[in-house]
Amino acid sequence: MYCSVLGNCYPCGECFFYDDAVGGECPEHCLEATTCFVTSQCPRGYYCNAMNTCAFCGSDCWNGDPSIEQLRCEVICAQPPPDNGYYLCDSHDDCSADTYCDANNNCYTCDECFNYNDPYDGTGRCPEKCRTDGLQCEADYHCRPTQFCTRTNACHDCSTCDDSMLTQQHKQQQQQQQHEHLLKHKHKYKQQLKHKFVYIIQQYHVQQHQHQ
Repeated sequence: MYCSVLGNCYPCGECFFYDDAVGGECPEHCLEATTCFVTSQCPRGYYCNAMNTCAFCGSDCWNGDPSIEQLRCEVICAQPPPDNGYYLCDSHDDCSADTYCDANNNCYTCDECFNYNDPYDGTGRCPEKCRTDGLQCEADYHCRPTQFCTRTNACHDCSTCDDSMLTQQHKQQQQQQQHEHLLKHKHKYKQQLKHKFVYIIQQYHVQQHQHQ
């Protein structure tokens, strides 16, 4: 906990987010034990790592260590704090090794790229880092929505597909993929709700500070 300029005690993470500590600086004990849920809760020069702790950009950030937002730490450490409190990606390279940048400029796991076909650039094509080397596809959802993955791991237009080309096993795989797609859609929706919930809580605290 720390003491704000209003004379109230708040969790350490809010000290770095609101920058409103008595004396202008957050106490040392806050830096040593800061638990974070977004990087904006950490002090400048730190990022929130995958273990929900504030890590120092100088010594802890190396080899693309992912932040809690799944961005490479180098990307976050090179940016000024965003106005809305959330760091976003501008390319797939901004995201960690097994994630991609989606249409909302958030980093998500590669599987979700194949399920939703929603990369940031609108091409519908997932980045090469999400694929097995040398294969164009490994399942139908690795291709565009109007294509299917052949048994030779190539994407072909559905208009060229003859039902005789599909084995019974392939058809069963398609049904399973559709089922998994629905389940992952629910998972991603829950993740987006979680982000919105964190943002609402932060705005609530901002309003509390303004009215006190």
